[in-house]
Amino acid sequence: MTPNTAFTSHAFGTVALAACWLAASLASAGEKAPVRVADFDDTWRGGRWRFSNGAEFPGATGRFERSPAAAKHGRWGGRLVFDFTKGGAYVAAQLALDDAPSIAAVRVCIRKPRGHQVTFRYTDRTGQTLQKRVWVPHGRWADVTIAMSGWTGHWGGRNDGVVHGPPKRIAFLVGNTAGPTGELWLDDVRLVPGRPGKTAGMVATEYVAARFGADEGWRARAHGRGGRTQLRGRELAYDFTQGASCVAIVPDQYTLLGVPQSIRLRARGAAQGHPVRLRLATHFMMFEKTLGPLRDAGGGVAEAVTDAPPGPGWRWFWGENDGKLHGPLRMRGVYLDAAGRADHGTLELLDIRVKTACPPHRCLVFAAERRRTAAGEAFVATVRSLAEKPLRATVSHAIRDWGGKVLARGEAARTVPPGAEPVAVTVPVPPGRHTFLEAEFAVEAPGQITPAAQAYTTKPVAPHGSDRAAPGSPFGMGLYLYRYPNTPAGLKEMARAAALARDIGVKWSREGFGWGRVERRKGQFDWSFHDTLVATAKRNGISIYGLMSGWAPWTRPYTKQGIADYCRYAAAAAARYKDDITYWEVWNEPNIFFWQGPKDLYAELLRRAYAAIKKANPHALVLGCSTAGIDAKFIRRMLELRAPFDVLTIHPYRRHLNDRAFMRDLAAAGDLVRRPDGSRRAVWITEMGWATHAHHNGSQRGFNATTERQQACLLARAYLGAIASGAAANISWYDFRNDGRDPFYFEHNLGIVTRDFEPKPACRAFATLTRLLEGRPHARHVDLGRDVWAHTFSDVAGRGAVLALWAMDRPREISLPARQAHTLVDLMGTRTKLASAGGKVTLTAPLGSPVFVLPAPGTP
Repeated sequence: MTPNTAFTSHAFGTVALAACWLAASLASAGEKAPVRVADFDDTWRGGRWRFSNGAEFPGATGRFERSPAAAKHGRWGGRLVFDFTKGGAYVAAQLALDDAPSIAAVRVCIRKPRGHQVTFRYTDRTGQTLQKRVWVPHGRWADVTIAMSGWTGHWGGRNDGVVHGPPKRIAFLVGNTAGPTGELWLDDVRLVPGRPGKTAGMVATEYVAARFGADEGWRARAHGRGGRTQLRGRELAYDFTQGASCVAIVPDQYTLLGVPQSIRLRARGAAQGHPVRLRLATHFMMFEKTLGPLRDAGGGVAEAVTDAPPGPGWRWFWGENDGKLHGPLRMRGVYLDAAGRADHGTLELLDIRVKTACPPHRCLVFAAERRRTAAGEAFVATVRSLAEKPLRATVSHAIRDWGGKVLARGEAARTVPPGAEPVAVTVPVPPGRHTFLEAEFAVEAPGQITPAAQAYTTKPVAPHGSDRAAPGSPFGMGLYLYRYPNTPAGLKEMARAAALARDIGVKWSREGFGWGRVERRKGQFDWSFHDTLVATAKRNGISIYGLMSGWAPWTRPYTKQGIADYCRYAAAAAARYKDDITYWEVWNEPNIFFWQGPKDLYAELLRRAYAAIKKANPHALVLGCSTAGIDAKFIRRMLELRAPFDVLTIHPYRRHLNDRAFMRDLAAAGDLVRRPDGSRRAVWITEMGWATHAHHNGSQRGFNATTERQQACLLARAYLGAIASGAAANISWYDFRNDGRDPFYFEHNLGIVTRDFEPKPACRAFATLTRLLEGRPHARHVDLGRDVWAHTFSDVAGRGAVLALWAMDRPREISLPARQAHTLVDLMGTRTKLASAGGKVTLTAPLGSPVFVLPAPGTP
């Protein structure tokens, strides 16, 4: 076999393509035909590819080489070998280009290992580098089309996020997001000539995004006195005779598919002189545009049409506040403005139609859920298509228990029509008393690469929590009781949430004390809702730390006057609840967009609020910084500005949980905020979590989707790692209950129970942690090998240590000295006897899924 040709340079290299070769390729391929620039066979040119170790984040090593093992077609492919054992953020294979055409897309065959994120970079003629993540399945080849749009980052050159001219260099990156070593394979890199644009290199289609059916959750509300305004089915009765400024038609939020290009609202009836306003959202940022009055479209139909954001006429506010898309677009509402007309009328709402685009290999939208049907419980997968023609698809499924045992398999053929009409595959839930079941669905269709979809059933948790407070407990959870409406139905749900949290062992909750809600007018306080909230938590043995973030509508934000007003409110809250709330958190994530003023001004707010809270309640403790991530630069700046706080709060979200690095990061945060005398301030994690949303077929940006099984494992590892680090005294997951029902929006899927309060696997995992470890402090690390996380936890009564462990690389067989039988408990709470043989017990440490070894009764 011919030896591999390897490159280990850490710098970019620029070697020109032969102009005559490229011209010949273009001529033979045609103007729009892909141009093959790297197949590692005929097009191979030594020196065009370079390896980068991501030197700005030191530690990674590796190489890029021409290898027969990495061939998809022909004899040779490209192999990017990486090693993150000593750290680093990424490695890259970089291809220098010269005399390349302007391109609409890049096509490439990729095969990657499980868990690692692939990123694509494009360097234009100005020296600007643009990048975005690329979804690629693991463990198999995928022919991926990467459109030259939807960038999520850019720097250098023009630095405006717009492609300027042909590529001078492209690169494929592997992130340090899973196992420390591995390989990414590349083959058949092709350039698709054309002009970059929103739909260049993509499939364009139109689909009906809303029909205003009852299942879509539309409801009408008036801003001001709405008189007879109401929504009956699809008929909107609007009434501006009583002074309403607008009538809103608001749905349960839902995500628009693909990359929307234009939006069309259709209705029957007249609304003379009333402009239509459309509101969409991307992450936390709102887009809004006035479309003008409905216009006659013929046949008795009126319509309002607009190009999708971003673009002319759209205004934006909140969140990133930069006018860019930060994830998929979601429908937030349609508004009919009074515009000075005091009249009334009716409209029959027909539909909302969206022209959209998606990568040609990502036309299918796939999701799964558990449903209650007339025939009983079932797992249901739905597949929709944005392709131009019907697609013949095969949907397969496997149903597994927590241990991975397959209980059922099957497949079904379906024809999926264009236009995003859903096609369902229904599989009955197997009979039996199952604590946990996972149905994993896969869909195969010609030319399509579609992520798998999962659905779950999880047995409710047997109550074991206490209604006695435990202020020393680390087991917090973001219940966010303050988000429930102050109505009889809302307060009933609040009570239900608190009781369920009590039953699974929640002992702390982070609760918002919104200034604008309590003090609507200066000096006029209404504490009634928060009195109920505090009493509800207290009744269930749940301690509160209060979050005060946001400005009252009547003050002057980000000014000395605004800060003075805030501090008076903070003092009033601390005084009112001094017998029930000891900890107060000053603002949420001021290091990012939640604080829209100068960052240094937050130090003044914290300094003055600290004094105000302490004066109102000398026993109170102030939580400060509350950073998104562990923002050491921001925290150091606050310390330089002498901003006082008793507890550092952090939100260490991360795409991949490297357990030992996580513990080191927490310890480093504790060291960062040591007091001058060397003593440590406490560190609390007031937000951390992973979402279980479905993959979206158009977004090039967003938060990692995890399965519900993975979420359960990550929750347990996060709590265990934080406690074992010795640095984090309190941990609160974000959050307890799903915030909505949109399967594609990550914010709706962070909970450990569904919107209907049904347990997700993470709920059982949390309950298992609290049942086994509440009252047991961390004891010590147990050395069971480099690739096994193992720590013991014991209680003050000395009942014997509980050992928590899992494998971090691959499943490991573990032997422990033991004269008697022990008990193994998995995250779902299932107990298995471990018999002692030869003075030891033997078990398998699962990959990434904690298990617990309990001593035999009476064992010291």
